[in-house]
Amino acid sequence: NSWGTLRGCITKTTARVICIQEHRLHTQAQIDAASRWCFEHGWKSIWSRANRNEDSGEGSGGVAILVRKDHVGIAPAEDLLSPTARCVAAKVDVPGCRRLLITSAYFRCTVGLKHDNVQLLENITAATRKWTGPSILGADFNTTPQALIASGVEEAMHAKVTAPEAPLGTCKTSKGNRTIDFFILSNDLAGGVDQVKVVHGTGLSPHSPVQVTFQPNLTSLRARHLRKPQSLPKSRIIGPHLQLQGWDLLSG
Repeated sequence: NSWGTLRGCITKTTARVICIQEHRLHTQAQIDAASRWCFEHGWKSIWSRANRNEDSGEGSGGVAILVRKDHVGIAPAEDLLSPTARCVAAKVDVPGCRRLLITSAYFRCTVGLKHDNVQLLENITAATRKWTGPSILGADFNTTPQALIASGVEEAMHAKVTAPEAPLGTCKTSKGNRTIDFFILSNDLAGGVDQVKVVHGTGLSPHSPVQVTFQPNLTSLRARHLRKPQSLPKSRIIGPHLQLQGWDLLSG
């Protein structure tokens, strides 16, 4: 996908927040023009530039986060995660919800969970753990939900891998259709998911967008969290001690 094909999808979507991967815009002038276009069409946005291919002169990668400008607030999260051509994070204020940390990421293809992809996932995990609040990672993971779950990412991020039931997958490849576009939601948000689905008929190829929606009045939902109790002191307390009554008082 690229910015040219993404614009048609943006004008038609009913989403309030969009995570974009592989827009391929690699100059600041291109980013500025895209940001202006978004604002004119009702969106605020945060971008990271693509890398420029020295041979072709074209961009590779590039990610962004868009929010509805009339109802949703957005601010950079560079203090938590430095933007690169593969990831960008933003602090997002959605009505009826606590401030969110939303990350859009684009993992390298054909690599799997190795090398740069492991480092990218570790950086995002560190950012979400530092944040401590609700978080959403929307990404082209270029690997399956099952592989991510097996890696232990859910335990590391205190989150839930959230993928659609997609018999046709989310991406068409030469080796067949694969589900590689999905979300990782913090546990508190995962409990409020209403639906996660593939959006067909957008004109995007080879990827199809994936949309997650949440139950109404999300902040009224309650989730059970297990918390480790405070440990008891191992050393003797200095000072007077409580004198317990013996069992002999109960005799007779």
